[in-house]
Amino acid sequence: MNDGQTQITGADVLVFQMGKVASKSVQHSLLAGGVKVFHTHRQPQAVSWLVERRAEGGSPIIITGFRDLLGRNISDFFFNISNPATKSWFVGDAAFVQTLTVDQLIAEFDARHRRNYRTAMRGWLMRFTEATGVDLFSEPFPHEQGFQVRASTPCVAIYRVENLNEAFEPMCRRLGLPDGPLIRRNDAASHGYADRYRAFIDAYRPDDDTVAMIYDSPLMRHFYSGAEIDRFIAVWRKA
Repeated sequence: MNDGQTQITGADVLVFQMGKVASKSVQHSLLAGGVKVFHTHRQPQAVSWLVERRAEGGSPIIITGFRDLLGRNISDFFFNISNPATKSWFVGDAAFVQTLTVDQLIAEFDARHRRNYRTAMRGWLMRFTEATGVDLFSEPFPHEQGFQVRASTPCVAIYRVENLNEAFEPMCRRLGLPDGPLIRRNDAASHGYADRYRAFIDAYRPDDDTVAMIYDSPLMRHFYSGAEIDRFIAVWRKA
């Protein structure tokens, strides 16, 4: 969805990424700087934007982002827990969800997140490559910098959410875009479930299978160093 703020036609930048990786923050920050932005999580819309942009003779710019996948999945779970259109996370209506304890929420998450990772995450990466023609794994990612601007066609900028506060302005400068401050939007703290989300984060301990599935994955091993992954695991295990 693009909230009707900028339609596909005339947009200078495509923000195309999986959900819950601060894409709304990136979109609103660019809009505040006067950049025309089209935002979507959907492959057909991304392809349509690229086709129109190339037909206009423009130089396409795509921005995409990643974050710790376990944290992303938990954010996605809470965001969609009462959304029947998102079947992979749906638990029940808001009134029912409010009756669940933190332990019950953890059980509901554990019953769903492995399937979501195996289908949604892997599928999204494949769809990104199909839509853009850019393989995100084809070049090493600069872990210390926290973002990367590819000299590809289309031009693709990749950031990590954990580095976005510091990386947003230099990334924009590299892209030739206005480098105003990052404006946070749609984060967990701004939603009605914020207190239960924080309680979940405090209580959750991933099992060994979850740790292996997430942190031995090619995506995590590409975008994060071994030391960074070890720190993620230590935080989740409350070590």
